[in-house]
Amino acid sequence: MSARKRLSTMRTTTFEYYPYLATYVYSMRAIEKPGIKTLAVDAHGNMYYDPAWIESQTVERGAYGVVHEVCHVVFRHHERANEMYGTAPTEMQRHVCNVAADLVVEQAMHDMRRHRPDGSVHLGMQYTPLKITLDFPPNLRMEEYYRLIMERINSQSEEQGSDSQQQDGNGQPQDSESDGQPGDESGTGANGGEPDGDSMPAPCNGGSAADGVTRDYEEEPDGAWESFGEDAAAQATEKAMEDAESKMPGSVPGSLREAVGFRSQVVRDPWGELKAAVATSVASPVGGRQSTYARPSRRQPPNMMRLRGNMPTAPNAVVVLDTSGSMCNPDDQAKALTCIAAGLRKLARFKVIAGDTDIASRKDVSSIAQVEWTGGGGTDMSHIVERVDREERPDSIVLVTDCYTDWPERQTRARLVVACTTNRTSVVSRIPRWARTVVLAD
Repeated sequence: MSARKRLSTMRTTTFEYYPYLATYVYSMRAIEKPGIKTLAVDAHGNMYYDPAWIESQTVERGAYGVVHEVCHVVFRHHERANEMYGTAPTEMQRHVCNVAADLVVEQAMHDMRRHRPDGSVHLGMQYTPLKITLDFPPNLRMEEYYRLIMERINSQSEEQGSDSQQQDGNGQPQDSESDGQPGDESGTGANGGEPDGDSMPAPCNGGSAADGVTRDYEEEPDGAWESFGEDAAAQATEKAMEDAESKMPGSVPGSLREAVGFRSQVVRDPWGELKAAVATSVASPVGGRQSTYARPSRRQPPNMMRLRGNMPTAPNAVVVLDTSGSMCNPDDQAKALTCIAAGLRKLARFKVIAGDTDIASRKDVSSIAQVEWTGGGGTDMSHIVERVDREERPDSIVLVTDCYTDWPERQTRARLVVACTTNRTSVVSRIPRWARTVVLAD
């Protein structure tokens, strides 16, 4: 069995323990990264795995790892970490943040505790890298555990500094090897938590979802998770949690319910969401990035053969404007024109193709005044989208419509972003799942 299939089995196994997290688990895009020696998730919905690590784990332990990493995303530990120490933390801050985050996750995973790998962070353990005991109260947030761990480190550092001044029985100062100077394995220095030299313990394994710091192996984000994927996962998970609680009250950890509920209730800015969807869609054109020696790789090792970097190719975005009779009311027209204006602010110029059952006009526009509203008949956006995809061959199609239309039977070659002017569930639910949806309703 290949490592990818084995990882798929691990992900499927998580359903036996946490079925309500299935949307998060399966929303993660699996990316093979040999040599990272772990399983990790970044802050953008990507799951990285080392094939050797996957093959070394039992299915149950691998499933534990999958849920553990996904929980970092659910708890939004990357955002919390950046709020605590910004985007340029010290190695000690990163390490302590990872430990604090793992304490929160481990308590939410009591149903899989018997599959927890040896040495995993948990309450009550003696944590040797920092030479402290994690004997803290349960059910605290990551920020609170972070503060308690830092206080413990600073307290021990002060005690070690005091002990180094004590004298032995002959009246001579004692030679302390634990005073926080270079060579101290505790990883704490006399400066209150900032270690010296090689005494610093290595940061915990895992991706940026745990501490907000991007790893070298992480891919460039495409924006899909931020603009749509995360909100969709939170909403589906909240509903699944409600169903689980109705059948078996108390079966969902309160910390997970709170985290998912908070995310799903965040008021979404449709115009900001549309801007992100359009920007990421055109910034990552079909065919990917062009590999070139003209741009150095960000993974270039020093004094080694030059590696190729990636250079984005020029995007080609087309806006398809639904001008059928149902779109002729002032509200829908205002939303449509606002949508086009948002795109022009990002790209400065693109082609607008208007129509109802067929294309009525094609025009390159650089201002909203140049948009022609021609049409007014019936609606068949499926025909227009397929024709534009075939004839124009754009990287992205932004379809502005009220969604009272049929849809293409097959996924388009271009990325399709549907800017929907209504929020009626019966209408929005018919949009193909392979298209990115942005609801522009008030």
